[in-house]
Amino acid sequence: MAETEVKTTKENKKNVNAKKPTVKEKMKKSLFPSAALAVAVSFLLTLYGPLEIYFTNKEDFWFDLYTIIGLDICMFLIMAAFLFAVLMLAGLINRKVFAVLFTAGTIGYFCLYIEGTFMSRFLPMLDGRNMKWDEYTSHRYISLAVILAVSLIIIILTVIIKYEKSETILKYLLCGVTLVLLITSVTLAIQNNGFVRKKSMVVNKNHEFEVSSQKNMIIFVIDAIDGDVFNEVLENHPEYYDEFSDFTYYDDMLSCYTQTVYCIPHVLTGDWIDNDADLGKYVSTVYDHSPLFDRLEAENFRIGMYEDEFILAYDCDRILGFENIIRGNVRKPDIHSFVKNQLKLVGYRYFPFDLKRFCIVTDKDFLSAADSDEKENVYYESNMDFYNDLTNATFTLSEQPAFRLYHVEGGHVPFIYNEDMTLTDSGSYELQIAASMTMAKTLIGKLKEAGVYDDSIIIIMADHGFSMEDIPEDRLHPVFFVKGLNEHSDKMRISDAPASHEDMQEAFDRLLDGKPGSEIFDVKDGEIRDRRCFVYTYPELLENVEYIQHGKAGNLTTLEKVE
Repeated sequence: MAETEVKTTKENKKNVNAKKPTVKEKMKKSLFPSAALAVAVSFLLTLYGPLEIYFTNKEDFWFDLYTIIGLDICMFLIMAAFLFAVLMLAGLINRKVFAVLFTAGTIGYFCLYIEGTFMSRFLPMLDGRNMKWDEYTSHRYISLAVILAVSLIIIILTVIIKYEKSETILKYLLCGVTLVLLITSVTLAIQNNGFVRKKSMVVNKNHEFEVSSQKNMIIFVIDAIDGDVFNEVLENHPEYYDEFSDFTYYDDMLSCYTQTVYCIPHVLTGDWIDNDADLGKYVSTVYDHSPLFDRLEAENFRIGMYEDEFILAYDCDRILGFENIIRGNVRKPDIHSFVKNQLKLVGYRYFPFDLKRFCIVTDKDFLSAADSDEKENVYYESNMDFYNDLTNATFTLSEQPAFRLYHVEGGHVPFIYNEDMTLTDSGSYELQIAASMTMAKTLIGKLKEAGVYDDSIIIIMADHGFSMEDIPEDRLHPVFFVKGLNEHSDKMRISDAPASHEDMQEAFDRLLDGKPGSEIFDVKDGEIRDRRCFVYTYPELLENVEYIQHGKAGNLTTLEKVE
């Protein structure tokens, strides 16, 4: 009897040992699901995510597909290999550990996919402003609800049909979604001309403060200075009436667009953009038939355009003729900074709500992450960068007429400047406006110091207004100051003529003909006029919508949408 029991026990042990899977069998069992999850997560975060953002916003970036595709593929391979190795190791150690990791990874993947695909349009724009996250609590709750719902669905699926069957369903589902995203990437590339190779361009500081002893035209564009708020600032700074005594301030100026990338080309050319037109093609061609540049070139002006938006005009021969713009293979990504910014951008879109605050990045961060031989001499629109250069500059003179356009961030977010152009932690929009006027006063002082103030047409203007409440329609009232050649007055004049950026080509001609700033528009004080404009709507449509302003610029009650 005892011998029989001993034999039975040995046979049971042999049967148990015979059923234990080998290393090869464990690897084979974990191979497909590990590869499916590793590829799916890595593809979403390092290939589809960056490329989808690029294809749908390609004119916001200086780089093209061929600049980033190699880096993205490298990131994809590294992340996929790492995740695959972790999952395979878990499968070798313990099947239950693998099951937990695979299930958790799949839950995370679908949460990321849903967050980035269906919820990103409700996010605030990455334009540099300080995010008021408490205004987006509903997004937090929806984000948490998505995580909870996806977790419950997958866990319940696993319990009902057992893990082995649920693993099979999930791994094929991961493959299917990845395939759909791959097809979507190619479709987006075709729809948005994503395969176009951009010609590298750099806007540098060459000749920045070289002007003419004979005749100058200076346009100082201070971004996002709203006329309504400026009038409040003016009440607290009556000294502006004396400091800008030779200028006419047009209090009822209307911008025709609400975004810089459309405003500046329109101001300098008078052309409107077709809503269906490719932005890059528009910017690259519109300057070739600018009446202003036609005249400047005919009168032998040296032209310097200190505006980093011109990096979009990479196919424009006229822009490349300006004396501070060069084209060639001079710009490449600084890999460390570039990869970090790209992953943060993807994280802002795809991560759960409470992780997004750690992923703030802007297009300017990508510009600063560009490495080139010109890096130390590249022009950026930074207020402080320009102001430091300006205050330390000694203007040099030549006899040839000079045109200079300087574009600075002005009143743009974040609000980090005091009125004396020092950094502060307690900034406000009003202080940012005052800081912008300090830059303008400094520029005027430098021109006087160089002895060319009287010989200079000076325009101080915003490209568009600004809305503290982030109302797209409330960005159509920019400030506009102008002084003509040899123009003098005891006090700044204020005009309420209903002017528009649409009128600028004729205004430029009259200024170059020697007209004073008070006589450059046909419209006069007290007139009523309908003015055409376009509002870039976000986050809903992400396109320019036509409006007519029947009343004063900045008055939303008289702004009518064109149906």
